[in-house]
This record gives sequence, C-alpha cells and structure tokens, in this order.
Amino acid sequence: DVSHGQLEALFIKAIEKAGLTDGFIHVTELGDYAVTYRVAGFLAEVKHLLSTRSRLRVSILDELPLWSAPFGLKLLDTVMYRPKMKVLDIGCGLGYSTAVTARLAEFVVAVEQDESMASEAEGILAAQSVDNATVITGDLAAGAAAHGPYDAIIIQGAFETLPDTLNDQLKDGGRIVGIRAEGAYGTCLLGLKSQGKIIWRRAFDAAAPVLPGFAAKA
Repeated sequence: DVSHGQLEALFIKAIEKAGLTDGFIHVTELGDYAVTYRVAGFLAEVKHLLSTRSRLRVSILDELPLWSAPFGLKLLDTVMYRPKMKVLDIGCGLGYSTAVTARLAEFVVAVEQDESMASEAEGILAAQSVDNATVITGDLAAGAAAHGPYDAIIIQGAFETLPDTLNDQLKDGGRIVGIRAEGAYGTCLLGLKSQGKIIWRRAFDAAAPVLPGFAAKA
C-alpha cells in the first residue's frame, strides 16, 4: 500500500523531473477504489507545452510504484468472478497484490523477474501468514505453465501485445485483466477466453509502465 504522503512526494519528484516549477497536487475525486489526482506545475515557455505535458505523464509513471491499493483492488474487482480460483499474478513486485489476491482465491502463483523483489515478496507473504501462494522468479512473459492452467490472470502493469504463453495458460472460460498501453495513456481491459480466443472489453481508464516482454515487436 502507498500512503497519500508518499504519493505526493513522488508526484513532486515527477514534476521536477519534467522541468516544471512550483508544482502542486490536488485531490479531485475520492472513489470506492480510486483516488483521482491533478498534478501540475508552471512552464517557463508556452511553446514547450505539449512535450512537457507528455514528459510529465512519463515521469509520473517512472516514479510511482506499480501497485497501490486502489488500483490493485480495482483490478481484482474486475477479474475475480467466483471463489476458489487459481490465479496467476504477473509482475507481483513486493507481493502486496499477491497477498490481497490470496485472501480471495484458492491459490495464487506470482511471477516476478527481479530476484531481490521476489525474495522480499516471499518474506512479506510469510509475515502475513499467506500459505496459499507461491512466488516464482522468472520471465514475466513466460508466466508459470507448470502450475496452470489458471482461472484468472492479472497483469500488474501495461502491455502492448499479449504473449501467446499467457493465452495458453488461461482456462477456457477464464478471465485476464491488464492495461493496454496507448502512448502516454492506457485502458484497462478485461479479457474473456472462449474457444481458445480472448475477447476483450473496456473496463476503465488507467496507465502504467509496459512490463518487460509485453512491448510490441518493432
């Protein structure tokens, strides 16, 4: 989880990184699962407005931790459709998303490619007495076929293209959720697998960094 104070400090850092001065942050909306912030600052030269606006958005994505409670809970609310599900958590980071998902699922397999983060995630899960989840260190795009297939797959980040390996690891009738990157913007999509194919529909607007192995091929 990330507190408001921590987010504010990260937003200020992103504002400075984008080249703006006198940065300010306003909370514009409090929802059930999300907090909407307005992040802005002053620009010395108006002619640089468009490039600076884009740079600010990129800086925010670079500075923010990927998983926070409102965002993570909204992903869960989108993808969890019944109890006793086997869930694949892609890009689990420090394991907070896995710990929460494990409270709702029968079993969670978390994949994290950063060895130090995966090790810390294991410690966090143990400290929370989570005994129905495991953390695997490895390529995010490879998933964890040995433990599949899965009722649901959660991509804790953005994708430009979905690896075929994840499609193969999702049960027919299962669900997958993640953010499709569209430049500086993105859309959270819910995918329903039917007869071997995933049918996507829009869930809500969101943005996140593209995960390693999920970028479109040049």
